[in-house]
Order: sequence, then structure tokens, then C-alpha cells
Amino acid sequence: MTQNLTSVLEAQAPSGWLMAYLDLCRRTVTRSECLTQLLAPRPLCTWTTTVDEETTLLPKLEAPAHTAHAQATAAVPPAEPAAEEAPVSQDRAARAIKAVNDIAGWLGVSEAEAAQLAGGYRRSLYNWKRGIQPYDGPTLDLFETHAFVASLIGALGTTEAREWLEAKAAGTPRTSMLKDAEGRRKLSKLAKPLLYPTPTPTPRWEPVEGLHPTPPPTAATEEREAERQPVHLITPPPPAQE
Repeated sequence: MTQNLTSVLEAQAPSGWLMAYLDLCRRTVTRSECLTQLLAPRPLCTWTTTVDEETTLLPKLEAPAHTAHAQATAAVPPAEPAAEEAPVSQDRAARAIKAVNDIAGWLGVSEAEAAQLAGGYRRSLYNWKRGIQPYDGPTLDLFETHAFVASLIGALGTTEAREWLEAKAAGTPRTSMLKDAEGRRKLSKLAKPLLYPTPTPTPRWEPVEGLHPTPPPTAATEEREAERQPVHLITPPPPAQE
């Protein structure tokens, strides 16, 4: 093997024996990646030229496996932890208390009366103020009542909406129908013309000042007899005879 290697190195150019040397190193040393990293910075003049030097220096060039791993790890900076987003406030009790306060202000009643009108939440209001969080399902009537009264306020104003709700329907005030879904459905049907008024149609033309708003009467016209134009019939040519 040594004789064959020597003959190959003597017969080839410097670039050729360099490739042969690298091929020998790849076959001899199992950790080829570490060997390549150690051989890369070595100048050409310090490379081995004889078989004895190769046998002596090759074990010294081999480095521990953790060296390359440590260099690769040091080159990559550690990833920064992602910034945590602030949690969204889920204070349902505060939302329910605010809805009761809004209804009380719109209808001109106390908080307890507003909570009772919105679905019988008089006792629940006391628990909410103590910090007990309600579930979304039991507070559905409260928020639907809040939305309906807010729609009336936006369409009619505070005074007119309060008067409309205080009016009686079937012998009872309309405010007593806010506590359940069936009553709110009836109130929504009654308030539909107020909440969704029919738009006034826009005329296609506007009358000009000083002119008649409607077309003027038909002016006197001269009657003339229509002249009948003579009709000329076109006779098709006779068929050609064979």
C-alpha cells in the first residue's frame, strides 16, 4: 500500500496528490468532518510529504467530537423567548353591573328595579357586586334587554323611549315584558316601525321655481289631415324557363 501511494504521489501534480491525500484521510479517519475542519487552516508548506510523517501526524490531527459541535453551537445565537401577550379581561360581573346601571339610567329607576325588569336579577346583582362571576347563559336576558332599550334610545331619544316603554299594552306596562324572550319578541314587533322606518321615496324631478309643478295644459293644435302615401307593390320576376 505504501509503495502504491508513493508512486501515485510522485506521478501526479501537487493538486493531484492533494486529492489523493484527502482520499486517504477520508478512508483512514472515521471522523472526516473534524479532520476537514482541522486541515483547512493549515498552510500548504506544513503538509506532510512522506508516508512516515503521515503515520505520525494523523493521530494528532484528530480532535474530539464535541469540538465541532461546540463551535457550531457557539455560532448560532440562542433564540429569544416570544413576548407573552397580555390576557384579555374576562370580568363578566363588571359587564353585567354596567348593563344594569345603563338600564336604570335610561328608564329612571333604581339598580334593583332595573335588574328585576331585565329578567329578575335583583339577587344576582348583589352577588355580582361581591365579586361572584356569572355565566354567559344566565345573563342572556339582561344583555338582550340592554340591547333592545339601547336601540330605542338611539331611534327615539331617552325621553320618547321611556314614554313608549311606560305605555300599557294589554293592561300592563311594556317594561314588564322585558324580562323574558317572548315579551321582548312582542315588543320588537311593536317597535319595528320605530326602529326600522320606511324610507321616504325621493322624487325623480324637483319643480323649478316660477314654473308649473305639473306639465302645462295641452296647447291649441292645428288639425290637419294626414296624407296617405301611395303604396307600390313590387312584383317578383317570372321564373326562368329552361
